[in-house]
Amino acid sequence: MPSAEDLSANALAKNQKLFDSLLDDFQMSENVPIAAKASVEKKLKVRMAALSESDRDDYEIFIEYFRHDLRDNMAEKDLVSTWAMTSGDEKSLPTFMQHMAKKEFKLADSVTDHLLAVDDYMLEGALADKRIQNGARKFLREMYNETQEQFAKQGITELTLFRGAKLEIFDKNAILQPLSSFSTDLMTAGNFSAGSQPGISTIFTAKIPVKNILSTPASGYGCLSETEVVILGKETNMLKIVDSANLFNKPLFALSTQDKLDSFIDMIHRKVTSESVEEITKKVAERAAEIKAKKILNAAEKMKNK
Repeated sequence: MPSAEDLSANALAKNQKLFDSLLDDFQMSENVPIAAKASVEKKLKVRMAALSESDRDDYEIFIEYFRHDLRDNMAEKDLVSTWAMTSGDEKSLPTFMQHMAKKEFKLADSVTDHLLAVDDYMLEGALADKRIQNGARKFLREMYNETQEQFAKQGITELTLFRGAKLEIFDKNAILQPLSSFSTDLMTAGNFSAGSQPGISTIFTAKIPVKNILSTPASGYGCLSETEVVILGKETNMLKIVDSANLFNKPLFALSTQDKLDSFIDMIHRKVTSESVEEITKKVAERAAEIKAKKILNAAEKMKNK
């Protein structure tokens, strides 16, 4: 679980710098996201081509089975891009990949009950075919291997990550789905958690060892603009941050991004010191009101002096 020191402004900046180092090869490109995705596609193609003949055959059978979700000669690119559309809510392919991740990485405690029902004919057929399963598992394994090599090259052993959810979460030892999206960016997690009703939105944070990370935008699944990191669904000890609806509703909503972030970091520090959720919420709201009041007074003063 992250400490107050892990969540200081300096530590968060250092954490983001570690993530950015994975993209060093693309920083001189005119379009970093496009360059990163092109590199990912190329690396995964090379890895899949290096499989044994039997595994390559199974991979091709897997690709052919889900051909309607993919484009000719662009299998790796499209397999990765399906994650950006959905991580398994209603499509058979990403749901199948969730099930295969659970098997390949032995994630027995991860949850899949909320995913697409197995009576979907495409999902049911894939789950009944060992060769299709093997092809999918090999793809996930090679993505994982690419990720681990990149982390090792940069000397990265763990990352502090954040996740937002539009629901109330009480248990700090969370059980996740086999593949779950986190971000290195607090505000991104906040955006994903911002609900219309206070009390049903949660942001939490965790220190994740890289061995539990499947991919980043530099190695496979992951949206670069969201600084997304896809982790494996092992039991994760997380720090719950107070109901995020209070952060994004007024009066905080009217503040600048930096003001929001400063208030957010202060709120986290208070939570780390075991202050109650009610006290944190009250103090964050009070601080936001003070900042807003000062801005109004300053504006009035300026008008008065004109």
